[in-house]
Amino acid sequence: MKICLVSPLPPPLGGISVWSRSILDYLKRHDIICYQIDIAPRWRKIYIKNKLIRAVGGGIQFIHDLFSYLLALMKGVDIIHLTSSGHLSIVRDIFFCILAKVFNLPLVYHIHHGKIPEIVEKNGPEKYLLNIAIRLSKVTIVITKKSYYILKNKYPLFDIRFIPNPAFINKDGFTIGKESKKVLFLGWVIREKGIEELVKAWAMINKKDWTLNIAGPGDLNYIKNILFKMGANNIIYLGEVEHADAIKLIEECDFLVLPSYSEGFPMVILEAMSLAKPIIATKVGEIPNILGDNAGIIIPPRDIKALTEAILLLIENHNLRIETAKKAFERVKKRYSSDFIFEDYLTVWKECLGRRING
Repeated sequence: MKICLVSPLPPPLGGISVWSRSILDYLKRHDIICYQIDIAPRWRKIYIKNKLIRAVGGGIQFIHDLFSYLLALMKGVDIIHLTSSGHLSIVRDIFFCILAKVFNLPLVYHIHHGKIPEIVEKNGPEKYLLNIAIRLSKVTIVITKKSYYILKNKYPLFDIRFIPNPAFINKDGFTIGKESKKVLFLGWVIREKGIEELVKAWAMINKKDWTLNIAGPGDLNYIKNILFKMGANNIIYLGEVEHADAIKLIEECDFLVLPSYSEGFPMVILEAMSLAKPIIATKVGEIPNILGDNAGIIIPPRDIKALTEAILLLIENHNLRIETAKKAFERVKKRYSSDFIFEDYLTVWKECLGRRING
């Protein structure tokens, strides 16, 4: 079996790029040939506000990605696995889907975000583009149950699957480390991730012996501005970090905070659970289903008061942190282990290949 995997690789380090690395490792271990097309933004600089520069960079990026994709198809592959982060990238996705049809190849369309309910409700251009991409795909994979039910209802004749993101579980179990008095935010340092609410909450808490570490790609001017504006102390911005360093930061923290406005199936939460870390996260995307009733603290998005109270609760209650950490580890081990999630991907690929062979 030969797979053409169209997905981003770090840098920058994000949820989909972490997933890409893990799936590439899986394919290598199982001797599955893979042609990987890296669609991470190399020319389209994310934080440049000039629309003309962004448009030119995006055009160069698109031509490069399309050329790399065509070369992979001409080498002879059996299946295409295309990841999508939504927004304007769906335009690129449609071109890739059309080329898959031209080459008579089955394409698995993997939607790596949880915005489908919003897209369908708004009934705008993105909904129209999504409709085209799904109709051109052999199988569509979504990472939230809500997205699955919406698409299954809208496209009853199409093959829609719900497959959650995988977690890598330490088979030796876990250990609870000593209190480090460190709280961690790990992800894109942008407004949509709730970073401003987090800094405001931290300023209100004002625990002088505790530190908030913020790690991830972001606009340095924006970050400096909100830190100065909020007047918070004991915050360290670590910048973008490699995946190994990100894992070390999770290991060293007392708990993770992810106050996003929207999410799909955040890999960072699975990684924190796998390392037995308590989590504070917002009630968006698949997060409530990931954490369940007692494997973390779930708060409303944009709610500074609830965020402040949740952080204080974990800071001041060591026993609660230990209990929540244990429950998080047991839940992720039972529900999201990579051992069976990857088997779900393999099943999809084999089914697509079987349909192609059988005509």
